[in-house]
Amino acid sequence: MKKNLYDVEILVIFELFDENNLLIQILEKTIYIFSTNEFDYISTISKDHTMELYFDNNDLYQAYLSENNGANFKVSFNRGITPLALNNFTISGDVTWQDVNGVVHPAKNVKVSVVGSTSTPIKTGYTNQNGHYSLSFNKNNNPIIAVYVSPVSSSINVETSTGGSYNLSDGQFHMISSLSALTLDMNATNNNTLGKSFEVHQSIYLAETYYKSLSSSTSSVTVNFPYNATYFNPNDGEIYILEQDAHDWDVSMHEYGHYVADDLGIASTGGQHSFNQNLVDIAYLQGYSDPWTQGIMLAWSEGWATYFAISAQVAQSASSLGIPNLGDLFYSDTEDTSINIPIENISTQGYFSEANEYAIIAFLWDIADNSPSESSDPLIAYGHEELFELYMNVQFNYLWGCVNSLYGQTINFPAFGYLLTYYQFSANLIGPSNNSTMSSSSQTFSWQFLGGTSYYTSNNQYRLVIIDYATGATIYASSYTTNTQITLNQTQVQSIINNYDQVIWFVYVVHDDTNDTGPYMSEWRILNT
Repeated sequence: MKKNLYDVEILVIFELFDENNLLIQILEKTIYIFSTNEFDYISTISKDHTMELYFDNNDLYQAYLSENNGANFKVSFNRGITPLALNNFTISGDVTWQDVNGVVHPAKNVKVSVVGSTSTPIKTGYTNQNGHYSLSFNKNNNPIIAVYVSPVSSSINVETSTGGSYNLSDGQFHMISSLSALTLDMNATNNNTLGKSFEVHQSIYLAETYYKSLSSSTSSVTVNFPYNATYFNPNDGEIYILEQDAHDWDVSMHEYGHYVADDLGIASTGGQHSFNQNLVDIAYLQGYSDPWTQGIMLAWSEGWATYFAISAQVAQSASSLGIPNLGDLFYSDTEDTSINIPIENISTQGYFSEANEYAIIAFLWDIADNSPSESSDPLIAYGHEELFELYMNVQFNYLWGCVNSLYGQTINFPAFGYLLTYYQFSANLIGPSNNSTMSSSSQTFSWQFLGGTSYYTSNNQYRLVIIDYATGATIYASSYTTNTQITLNQTQVQSIINNYDQVIWFVYVVHDDTNDTGPYMSEWRILNT
């Protein structure tokens, strides 16, 4: 029975049967079909190799193909879908969102859904890195469509605080019977919650892109927006974002940093914190049974999350995206509060310590960054991606774990000691001064510790170390002591003077508490003999 075929190229499923009508194999094949007045022709190779196509059961939509070698192949189509009238339709367009200044940006990796007049799903896809989408389908049974865009990707779901979905549309159904293609652009504006949900998605997507480029994680995250506060909840593994934080990428990416720690199985803790507080003191005043562990773990958890947010932006050159406050070297929170603190070029603060999140942020930045923060700061340049990989592999959950891991790396140790002193994790050396000459009789070495607590008493122990400037060999190392000075007698001094031209001295500090931390190395000083 002759059918009216068209000049088309389609993908069909070939079911191969034996002489007993038993299924042997299922194949996917591209077939080429075109019609003349007399016959319908088909080929699985090209239009130059077409053969006659015959039909013997219109209800089942089955066909027999006769090939040159005489073998019979049975082609089965799904009931109700005729291969004679496949009619492809393509809808495409660009999806954008607006930042706080109204500037339009591409909505990357967001979900685009095509549905029928009764909201029956027809086709789903995602935008590319330019915010563009293109979806093709058979329009025969779908003459009327609507298109919805959601702040959702395969591993990020931004939903309402009650678990509902966000759907952006042009508010219309489209008649496509007479069309072969349609272009439909959509823009998420910045003046409503729906529009802001797309910016929240894009900030999390930027953080996720960095994380998953450095790990094997395949995890998914749900973001609740808007909520009455901004935080990560380790109990359900979800992120909650205040509406006033929708434009603050530093904040949402900070919360994703907490999600990363949780996804990697790194223990952390939550609690009250701020940039200018010693969190051990805060925990002590709040009545924690172990304020030391609570304070240093909370400071690390918060400091690491902020460092992750800023380093993820810089590593991906996010400043080139032209989004306000993105990719700079400040941590910004603009609407519900006013925070704009620098990550580098900062002065030592009295509250700096291993229990202060700001000190940890700046320390991590100076370890990884490829330029010094201060004119006297020697360069380490460990690398942001390398520091993240160290964190991921070693899984430290307070500062000492990070420092101890870095001791085993090939880094600039004088620079390392300088930073440990600058951020008040170690001792501040008093005397003798750098490049001074050792006394010929006795020599006193003295220091002080500045990064302590005001309310909670922590026991600090110190160890004086003197090494040969030329070889790095240890000349003298004291036992740990609670004293903040050590004096070498004349015999000890003369032994050094007689055998070495220059020496280097520094101090190790251990914080002796429920969780001992250290030894933290101080800055190095040169002493001439």
